[in-house]
Amino acid sequence: MNKNFSANKKNNSWIDLYSTLNIDQYLYNLSRHRFLFSKLLNLKPHAVLEVGTGSGGMSTFLSTLGLSVISIDNNNEILMKARDNCRVLKGNVTFLLADALQPLPFSDVFNVAYSIFNFSLSSSS
Repeated sequence: MNKNFSANKKNNSWIDLYSTLNIDQYLYNLSRHRFLFSKLLNLKPHAVLEVGTGSGGMSTFLSTLGLSVISIDNNNEILMKARDNCRVLKGNVTFLLADALQPLPFSDVFNVAYSIFNFSLSSSS
């Protein structure tokens, strides 16, 4: 992940947030979401939908466990980067351009769907 990303800069885009994953970044990302993976894998799914592809690391990991994974995003540049990461990490994910707020372009049935967005909350007292 690009640590120089700032939501306040006008020249940034979502693609600026994601970089080509190296093994350290991949493992770090997976470790940050271990609770999700634990809960998800306890459900023993066979088909998973990821909404919001990001780097593609999470869906790639699930695919290496033998799960059928489709990951959707509404940004084609992000999908291209995720496809590259998946190929390098030897995964098998179907990446599709789609808007999660519109009818999805497929009729697949999923046991699990998930979406991860990182954010922080602050309160003023």
